[in-house]
This record gives sequence, structure tokens and C-alpha cells, in this order.
Amino acid sequence: LYATCVLLSCAQTKKPQRSVPTSARGSHQRCLAMASQSVDVVECSVRSLPSSAARRWLPEGLQQATLDGKQYVAGVYIQLGKDARQGELFFHDPDCNKTLDIALTNVEGRPSWFRPTSKANTFVVALEAQYGLLHVDADKRTATFEELGRLPEEVAAAGPRITSNDGCVAPNGDLILGTKDCQFDAVAQRAALWRKRPSAEACEKVLPAATCCNGNLFLQAKGQTYLVHIETASKKMLAIAYDLQTGDVGAAPSTVIDFADKAWFETQHQGLWHDTMYPDGLVHFQVDGRDKVVVAVFDARETSTTGHALQFDITGLSPTLEVVYTLPGAPRVTHPALIKLASSSPLELWFTTADEGLLDAVGASKDLPNVGGLFSCSASHLGIEEPPRLEPLKL
Repeated sequence: LYATCVLLSCAQTKKPQRSVPTSARGSHQRCLAMASQSVDVVECSVRSLPSSAARRWLPEGLQQATLDGKQYVAGVYIQLGKDARQGELFFHDPDCNKTLDIALTNVEGRPSWFRPTSKANTFVVALEAQYGLLHVDADKRTATFEELGRLPEEVAAAGPRITSNDGCVAPNGDLILGTKDCQFDAVAQRAALWRKRPSAEACEKVLPAATCCNGNLFLQAKGQTYLVHIETASKKMLAIAYDLQTGDVGAAPSTVIDFADKAWFETQHQGLWHDTMYPDGLVHFQVDGRDKVVVAVFDARETSTTGHALQFDITGLSPTLEVVYTLPGAPRVTHPALIKLASSSPLELWFTTADEGLLDAVGASKDLPNVGGLFSCSASHLGIEEPPRLEPLKL
């Protein structure tokens, strides 16, 4: 349950046309005007399925990553099955439809997210109550863990119930370290959003009461910088004032999108909203200076057969729904990423999906063939040519 974290300064590009073209890797159709506006619907295509049921359980943390000089569609298998305390990284090559599954050799734990560093084949990672570096050997398909630090004792003491979740590297080098309560107790709010500043000896809380921290990004709005953050259990996208120079954090976050607000969603696209629509990971990009996000929706219903992700314009922290992405046969969508693997390649929008108990609950179903799979569609309708840059950790 993740997201990307970027401060974007994308090149100015032409505005996207509202008429969405079809492509060989995703069909697009124009919706009729509903309520106060019209919304595009984009159907994505499954591109790859994990090699085992265990790897379908919880793929997450999707991103474009470089390994041995080659670009991949990469992410994490947070845990290899329902009760597993072990996870892996994956690096998928869509040209040959092969995936390098990278095992952690010297440490037990569930990797919740990773990001690039300034050193080749080395990634910063959160691993339960630890954070550190993963040194990846692609030939051996292994990674060794080098600890940089630990979350405070209150996290370790509550493990494995409280564990790391989504995070990122901030533009000033701060590590943003989200945690989650694996019992998803939204009343107790035992998790928190932490940060580790380069100059600090210990982690400190950014958001003290949370349940499942997800979707982090940094943007400029209303004359200041904000950390935009998803709290999945409360179904809210929040904005936290965040001074990158001093490290000062706003006292109280403001709500950008309330995914529990049926009335607002009905003004955007009638019939889309349901009461188990949990926002998960996200990707942020800019078009002509306007801030856009695509948010994965984890559909907790056992009757759903199609997944969704939602694209919003959140410029000025004022949201408007623009596009609904559909993922047939995989209702639990966890993370989007914009991917362009070569200069001559088209920009594509990719998604991870997860099982996380769905197939155990409903059994084998011809309506759910793609659970845990990777999906994609053309991103030609977005009006940008390059993916957003992920902030690396400088070593």
C-alpha cells in the first residue's frame, strides 16, 4: 500500500486533448456527461502475472528503476502469502515479458517500498521497523540489506502488527516513513507517518495518529510546499504544510479529497462511488504547471471483478476528477506509475494489483483471472512525454 514521492519540474507540454485515442495496449472510450462534468474512462490491459500465488498476494510500490544500466518496471512483493514475514523486489522487462524476482538474503522482513539512490544497483528501502540500503545483484537475483536506522521502539514493540508501509525520499533528503496497522483498526490509530532528517539522530512524527499511511508527494500550492499524503483507512488525501528549508510541519493537515464523500463523487461521476473504496498508492505529474495525480483504488468488496484508479487535477489543492481507469479481472489496485523505458518508447501508465485474501474468500473464478497482475495503458492522452523523476537518496 504505497505511493510515489516527487517534487516535479516537468517540461512544459501542450495541454492534453479530452478526446482520448485508442491504443493497442488499452482501449479508451468517451463517457457521456454525468452530473456536472464529463469524465474519460480508460480500460487497461493486463501485461504480466506473477509466477506464483504467493507473489500475487501483495505487489506494490511500482516505479521505473534502473538495474545494471537497464530500465525496468519495478516494485515489491510486500509479503509472499497471507502469513509470510518475507518479501521480495521485482524488476519486470515488458519487452521479453520476463521478471527478475530479487530475494533478500541476509535479513527477514517485509519490504514495503524502495527508491533509487545515487549509487548504482543500491536502493533505499523500508523493511518493517528498519530502513536501510539494498545492494542488488541481478545475476544472482539476490539483495543484501545494510541497516541505516530503525523506527522508534514503539513501532518495533508492536511488530508484526505495526510495520512500515509507504514512503519516499523528500526533495531535501528527508526520508518519509509511513507505517500501517495490519489489523486496520481505524479507531485505535496506532500507526503514524514518520520522517528521518539527514541531520537528526532519530525519527520524528509528521502525522501522529494514522492507520495505514500511503501515497506521498510534494507539491507547491498557495505559496508554500505541501506533503500530500493518503491515509487509507480514513479514506482521505491530506495536505500537510512542509517547509523543506527549516523542516517545520503544519499543525493540522487539510483534506484534499475525502473518498468517503459520496455526494462529492456524485457531482464528478455518477455511480462510481461505493463505501469500500480505499485510496492506495499514487503517481504525481504536472501538465502546463497544473498538478495531476492518479490514485489506485483498493476495492475491498468480494463481489467486485473490475479494478479502478482515478485521475484528479489537484492544482491549488482543489480537486476535479478527470479520468477513471478500469482494470478487468483485478479489483484491488495498489499502485500506479508512469513508465518510459527508452527514449524511443511511448510513455505508459502501469498499475500493480493484489490478491490480499480475495481469492481465498471467493475461490477460483473466471471473472478474476488477473488478480495480482501488472496492467498498463497508453499515456498519450496525458499531454506529457516523460515520466516524473523519483527523488534519489544521496549517499
